[in-house]
Amino acid sequence: MGRVYEHVAALLRDVSREARVTIEVGCGSCQYAPSVPGLYVGLDRAEHYHGGRADVKGDARALPFGEGVADLVFMVATLCIMPGGAGALAEAHRVLRPGGRLVVFDYSWWSARPSRVNYHTSMSLARRLRGLGMVPRIHWTCAPGWGPGWLRRLSNAKGIRLATYLAGSWVIVSGTKRG
Repeated sequence: MGRVYEHVAALLRDVSREARVTIEVGCGSCQYAPSVPGLYVGLDRAEHYHGGRADVKGDARALPFGEGVADLVFMVATLCIMPGGAGALAEAHRVLRPGGRLVVFDYSWWSARPSRVNYHTSMSLARRLRGLGMVPRIHWTCAPGWGPGWLRRLSNAKGIRLATYLAGSWVIVSGTKRG
């Protein structure tokens, strides 16, 4: 089973409360399935990954789902390694129902390794989602809290969360499909 990032799981629990169908693109070992209610469908290019099993084997640039079938689509550390990332975002938009949400958790442009294909910032990713006709939101307050005890509590203070997000290695952006 892959590592579960608590800030990812917490935001997924928050945004998926009413989701009936959730698709994770690049699901790996499906470690975030317990964070969402309803039907979870994990899609990846490989069937087996670190002890887990994708529900559907497929390509994010040509999702094998009908139009408007999902309430939530999310990607965790996937977009930065995917050739044709714009196509994957367009496909995620296609399979969302009106009012559905796409959430992208990815590495920031400065922390992505040179082998990463797509480099982006929160603002550039928000512009991409807006270009698809979505209403974007940058999740400035969703950043990993690190350290033991008092340091973790300190990093959860509102003003420090923004600094943590900006200095951190994550880009966390969602878009709601207009409908």
